Amino acid sequence: MAEPTETATETAATAATALGGGAAPDPAPGPDPASKSAAPAATALGGGSETDWRTGLGELADHPSLKDYKDLGALAKSHVDLQRMLGENRLKVPGEDAAEEDIAKFFNALGRPETPDGYELKAPDNLPEGMAVPEAATAAFRAKAHELGLTAKQAQDLYDWSHSVGAEAAGQTTAERAKAFEDGRAALHAEWARAGKSPDAMLHHARTAVRTFGGKPLMSWMDTTGAGDDPTFQRFFAAVGEAMSEHPLVTGQGAGAASAKSAQAEIDRLGGDREYLADLRGDNGDARRKAAKERWKTLNDQAAMA
Repeated sequence: MAEPTETATETAATAATALGGGAAPDPAPGPDPASKSAAPAATALGGGSETDWRTGLGELADHPSLKDYKDLGALAKSHVDLQRMLGENRLKVPGEDAAEEDIAKFFNALGRPETPDGYELKAPDNLPEGMAVPEAATAAFRAKAHELGLTAKQAQDLYDWSHSVGAEAAGQTTAERAKAFEDGRAALHAEWARAGKSPDAMLHHARTAVRTFGGKPLMSWMDTTGAGDDPTFQRFFAAVGEAMSEHPLVTGQGAGAASAKSAQAEIDRLGGDREYLADLRGDNGDARRKAAKERWKTLNDQAAMA
């Protein structure tokens, strides 16, 4: 008796049982194969759930930078845009052997003016009184800033900083110089006092010597430069003036008549000297009045020798 022939379905079921164990289920109608192949692609490009496209990224799937991309298409678009932007704005740093033209293009792209005159530098407002910025120095600064490739803002910031440092140093120098003068004058006046000499009288001698030998030009220069406050100057001219009061009008001629004539000329000059007359009246203190009277007496004694 012939054995029944297996159908194709039974044969497939037997094979499936052998490969995977267990009975194979009855075949059921499934989706169209074309639909199956299209589903992963649709999911990757934007279909499917929000996180489906990240499932194959491993550790990168949870990276914070990906959280704003709803699908692979959005990520791809962002990448393309980024590459386009980098290509448009990328600056290549010149190497050590770069041509001057390439270096100039690089600096200009960073914001350096085309020429040194393009730096519109403004002088600081807090410069000390009397301190000015020479135009030649500013021109040299512009040239150096351009050579270094500074932008306009960098140049202005450096310009301001350099002048603030200079102003601070100048202020310190002025303060130190004033203190040195003050200490020196105090020491000089103490020295005169120990010698029994009035500081006011000695300063009067100094002014007399300056007027006699330097006149108004020297007096003006000393007032302008502050040299009149220098204790070294005060010591020197006070000594000269004191010698003049003790031995007036040493002319080098060696003749009494000449000395007497010079003494009379000095008396005539002092008669119109307002400061001396004020000293003689005592307007400027007893010490200066005493010195003026001594000088007047000495000059008259010398004039009487004619």
